Amino acid sequence: MNIRKRLIILSIVMITIIAFTGINVPVFASDEPGTATASVTASELTSDDIDRIINEYVQNLINDIPALSKLGIKAEDLAKIASDAYDSLPQSQKDMISDPEFLESAASVITQFKSISVTDLINALPESVTADNSSTIEKIRKAYDSMSGDQKKLIDNSLIDRLIEAEKKVSGKIDAVKDVNSKITKLPSVIKLDNEAAVKDARKAYDALSPAQKKLIKSANLTKLEKAETSISQWKEYKSAADAAAKAATKIISAKAKKGGKAVISWKQNSDADGYDIRWSTDKKFKKAVKKAKTNSSAAVKKTIKIKSGKKNYVRVRTFKRIANAATGETKTTYGKWSKIKTVKAK
Repeated sequence: MNIRKRLIILSIVMITIIAFTGINVPVFASDEPGTATASVTASELTSDDIDRIINEYVQNLINDIPALSKLGIKAEDLAKIASDAYDSLPQSQKDMISDPEFLESAASVITQFKSISVTDLINALPESVTADNSSTIEKIRKAYDSMSGDQKKLIDNSLIDRLIEAEKKVSGKIDAVKDVNSKITKLPSVIKLDNEAAVKDARKAYDALSPAQKKLIKSANLTKLEKAETSISQWKEYKSAADAAAKAATKIISAKAKKGGKAVISWKQNSDADGYDIRWSTDKKFKKAVKKAKTNSSAAVKKTIKIKSGKKNYVRVRTFKRIANAATGETKTTYGKWSKIKTVKAK
């Protein structure tokens, strides 16, 4: 190989090493004992000089792979750089590399460093693993399962046992976390009072988690649970108000007939009401010919109505209350109990 081609190879090797590994390489090192490193121009380099420099840099690259990999450079990248540099050498120079078998295949390098990586990760696990370590343990398992049979053989059996034991310790804790996430996820987007038991169950499961486990609950799920609890509370407030309104009974004080087929109905005030619903009919069972009127104030306790002449008219009154449901944003009207029926006959 002529000097020009060898210079090209040297340039490629040096640039590749500097760019991908950060190794600070000299241009030429003298073989004479006691002499300092000297910089020379390309025209001063002999063929033997270039061969020697190339071999030194390739050998240094091979030797520095373990140290460089610990700096965070991917083993795959290092293997490719070293392998490409080695493959660019003529056979005569390959024979000068002290450990060529190390680079016979990039896969062998990757195999070695994958096993080193998994080994280091297992060794870094704390003696007492918690739910906080679950993601790390999952990554280790994933990395181990992705290894080939030859790669797995490089992992000491005691480390595999340690990984399995760590998985067992966190599995129950992770299952509890998954259970809580599942319970919350299954809650409907629109919460009703019927969902109270499911919401309580999710909260109870969450409260039973350790602080480390609670950190693994999805923030969106925790927000959903809190909103669901707020909705249940709002539903209860609504139901309590509605139940109270529904139980309210009204007492008719008097039903007096007036001239012109009219009657004045008065009843006892209910300050909690929003108004009163008045019904009257010639049918005692209020199945037909029912007339109705409404007042929209709790203070309005008297109403003049037009009744049927010559017949008995039956009158009853009840309260109503408009109740807002903060859980749904809706307002519904709840009616109280009917008063006892009063009879009035037009004059």
